[in-house]
Amino acid sequence: EFVLLDSPQLNAFAAPGGIIGVNGGLFLQAQTEAEYASVLAHELAHLSQRHFARGLEEQKRMQLPLMAAMLAGVIAAAAGAGDAGIAAIVSTQAAAIQAQRRFSRQNEQEADRIGIVNLERAGYDPRAMPQMFGRLMRQYRYDQKPPEFLLTHPVTESRIADTKNRAEQFPEGGVEDSLRYQLMRARADLKFESTPGVSAKRFRAMVSEDANLDAARYGLALAQIKSGQLEDAPASLRPLLAKEPDDTAYNLAQIELDITANRLA
Repeated sequence: EFVLLDSPQLNAFAAPGGIIGVNGGLFLQAQTEAEYASVLAHELAHLSQRHFARGLEEQKRMQLPLMAAMLAGVIAAAAGAGDAGIAAIVSTQAAAIQAQRRFSRQNEQEADRIGIVNLERAGYDPRAMPQMFGRLMRQYRYDQKPPEFLLTHPVTESRIADTKNRAEQFPEGGVEDSLRYQLMRARADLKFESTPGVSAKRFRAMVSEDANLDAARYGLALAQIKSGQLEDAPASLRPLLAKEPDDTAYNLAQIELDITANRLA
């Protein structure tokens, strides 16, 4: 079951019970439908491989040896070997953390490998996964606090290279993008944009460069509605509705325009 969360932050996660949580911010970061699908394929692989359940089993397996080692350190410290006992406690904790990280890295590699296979089987271009990871790494490389997605899914050069090598084993082709996805990206952009006038300028520039960019024209109409440019919005929407009069997204924008302009009838 997929749950879309009302948050502009970049994050996606797999939870017990077959839940995939996706923040609205993923629309802002994934530039194509295939890139968005690559993240979902990765999270679905976490579920199919029971990584959460296996993680709990691993913690239970490590619990008794860890407690025994910690107890030995406490006894040693109490018996007079203070520094040695404390060192034993700290080293035990460090070993447990390292084991947990290693297990997590293995899970991420497995989710990448299976996710790429399923991405290709679903008809998408598997090269979208390394493209997505690569751009996120470049974008947040120097951030002191990267988004939660990158904290739980660390992106490294070796990981990008590994996914790229795996993706290149598949024949070229597959879906990369769609108009429907770009329309939803525009909606997400305007939902989280606090200054719609800025978005309006950006979408207007895109339409000026290419008048056939329907998603940019749609985004421009939404931005104009949100920023109160109610005289300009109909001109942006009209060509879209003329081309696809029954399209849900375009009609929804027209309804939003009518409501905003108080044309309730």
